[in-house]
Amino acid sequence: AGGDAPDILGQTFGYRQLWAEGTRYILNGIPITLFGTSAHFTEGPAEPEAFYDAALSSGANIVRLHMQPRMRDWYEVADRRGILLIGESAIGLQNRGSSNPVFWENARRQLTGFITARRNHPAIVIWSIENEMGLDGHGKVTDAEVRKLYATAMAVDDSRLIEAEGDTDLDVMPMTNVHCWWDYGKAMYPECFFWYEKSES
Repeated sequence: AGGDAPDILGQTFGYRQLWAEGTRYILNGIPITLFGTSAHFTEGPAEPEAFYDAALSSGANIVRLHMQPRMRDWYEVADRRGILLIGESAIGLQNRGSSNPVFWENARRQLTGFITARRNHPAIVIWSIENEMGLDGHGKVTDAEVRKLYATAMAVDDSRLIEAEGDTDLDVMPMTNVHCWWDYGKAMYPECFFWYEKSES
């Protein structure tokens, strides 16, 4: 009013879609094999440009931003360079509050805010709603709460694939995710994939 300029927010926007057909991933209509790596917050270069350089030189074509939302530049650099991302929330086993209903209320609020803030980044092709909450010892109670997290994520953005890191698909998610952490330092493939063969028999 009175001739004052309104507040203006400029935001880059792009479109990319990844979906699954049977056992294949399809990126913008073209089949793709995903070779992933994880940007753990205690490992690797701290700057996104340097980390993505290292990831791409290793042969990876998708990066999981492990267990915490990152500063905006991690997403903007990936958008600009055409890098695929798994955007992960801050919800995980390390939170140690899963027996408290207030924890789960806060988790749903955090997940909603995270996805809302980052959903315009075309680099993000998968949402990871949590990390290893199923190891908290509360069994079916936690499984039920993680299913609610999935419903929360779908309500905010149903255009992307959604997973729960290390907690299978809980019979509702489009992706099964299992961690092979017990075999660190050993040959990871095919030795740690026995669970898949059993699931097919």
